[in-house]
Amino acid sequence: MNVTVRFADPTDAGALSRLTANAFSELSFTWTGEDTKGWLLAESEGYPLGTMQMLLGRPIGRLEMLSIDQQLRPKDRHSVITALANTGVSVLSSTGSQFIVANVEDSNKGFRRFLKRAYGFKATHRVNLYALDIRD
Repeated sequence: MNVTVRFADPTDAGALSRLTANAFSELSFTWTGEDTKGWLLAESEGYPLGTMQMLLGRPIGRLEMLSIDQQLRPKDRHSVITALANTGVSVLSSTGSQFIVANVEDSNKGFRRFLKRAYGFKATHRVNLYALDIRD
């Protein structure tokens, strides 16, 4: 599966709503075009497969709210997670973040495992919070 990642734009509000509703069914909110700022969108052949909120920050940038299409096979889910995380880490590294913090839900063991193995994220004393020091 060829996955591309881009920043979401106002026309993606419906896709973000669908993806996040699957992952965060206990939350009830309405998306508008303005709400798409700071969200990455993973696609294959123009079809939205996953999203993640990326918050630029100095000294700490954040990756949060990973939401993946629940219909994807495990291998394809991994491809989407990899593409989103790689893009997020790259952008945050290039914009001056010294640390990246990822808030990972209990149910998302695959994302947690990927962050630890691929980048060396370390668990913090806070529940579900993983950090990576990217200072030179």
